[in-house]
Amino acid sequence: MRLQPRPLFEVEGDYEIFASMEVVRFITNGATVDYTKVPADANGNRIIQKGMPMAKITASGKYRPYTGGLALTANVAANATTAVLNDVSRLVVGDIVTFYNGTNTEPKTITAINTGTKTITFTAITNAYTTANGVLTNTDGGDTPTFITVRQTNVKDGDHVIGGVEVAKLISARLAVTVDAALKAKMPGITFA
Repeated sequence: MRLQPRPLFEVEGDYEIFASMEVVRFITNGATVDYTKVPADANGNRIIQKGMPMAKITASGKYRPYTGGLALTANVAANATTAVLNDVSRLVVGDIVTFYNGTNTEPKTITAINTGTKTITFTAITNAYTTANGVLTNTDGGDTPTFITVRQTNVKDGDHVIGGVEVAKLISARLAVTVDAALKAKMPGITFA
């Protein structure tokens, strides 16, 4: 029997996201992830990062990575077929993104995504949208997160049940997305430290 301590090592993706363990509530029975809503990398892996907010898809009841916090980084002219966003890493082809500028609302289905330039392609848009007033939302429920993952998971082989927390105090800098005022408002059970 070995009673001596063994040296520990940190595995990539096994960093601590909890700022406190005083009050933590895990989701009950896990949540089923729709693997088709998790973007695939060059090797075909569909990895959900530790610390990723997850949102419920309204049509199926399954979950996907949070798609909120999207913003235009360049103006979109009338009749344009592409838009450059601040982040496309959580979008997949087939997602419907709604452009809104206070007056006009235009839902557009994404037909292609260029992750290098952060550009999405869609059918021609009717109105112009600027970075100052253009607001983007995902129409399938991806904008409304309900829990945050506590482990990294690869769902390339199909739908997968994962766990997470719906009440906790987490370290903002270690989460998989930028924590902004909108995310804080949508997740009142999470304290972002």
